[in-house]
Amino acid sequence: MDNYAAALLWNRPGPEAYWFHYTSPRVARTIVREGTFRVGAPRVDGRAGIYVCPYQPGALTEENLARRLLDGAFHERDRLQAAVVLLAHPAIVLLSDPDTRDGMLLRADPGSLVQLPDQIIGFAERDGNRWRHSRACFDSIQLRMLAGDGQP
Repeated sequence: MDNYAAALLWNRPGPEAYWFHYTSPRVARTIVREGTFRVGAPRVDGRAGIYVCPYQPGALTEENLARRLLDGAFHERDRLQAAVVLLAHPAIVLLSDPDTRDGMLLRADPGSLVQLPDQIIGFAERDGNRWRHSRACFDSIQLRMLAGDGQP
């Protein structure tokens, strides 16, 4: 793990847990800017809500991520190009999603706005073969030390 990866919040030692909501870069930026998710149309089975997973950006290849989250669907790959980072919170009830191997679902009505400003940390987006993270995804003290100012 390189130094910058070690400075990512979810790679630090500590009790905090993080979830990742994969989507397109445009939608990820909107969610982070507004602190709100707009719940999409229900799936074929009628379930609707915010789907999250434990896979940090770059932990799996795009192929493996699609297999785990999209049942291998190729036509939805644009939804794997960015991830919103959420801090786990006991007040948010996540239910196991039987359609994905490791996904979780925060149930909500289609079209509803779910405000999670205290849980939304930042976002990451794919840039070629690399992931670029918003500044909020990093531990600020470790980031300053990596930048070379030497001050914690």
